[in-house]
Amino acid sequence: MNSEEFMRVVSIAMSDQTVLPVHLTFADAWILVSALQLATRHPDIHEPLRDRLTDIAKTFIQRQPSFSIWGGTRPTMAWRTRK
Repeated sequence: MNSEEFMRVVSIAMSDQTVLPVHLTFADAWILVSALQLATRHPDIHEPLRDRLTDIAKTFIQRQPSFSIWGGTRPTMAWRTRK
């Protein structure tokens, strides 16, 4: 796949707003949120991508009752804002 084809595929994927039902164990959800937190700390991450990943993960945390084990506080403690 050349870069033009890749950008076409990315454009289609990024414009698709279909809601996907996803079933994860709590452990997998915790790992996913932790990975997003780690990714957003990369020094070379583009700000719009960092902001989008942060929004996705925070929304996910807020919508999952399982994260209320710590009152919703603990998973959000690891978020750093570099603005």
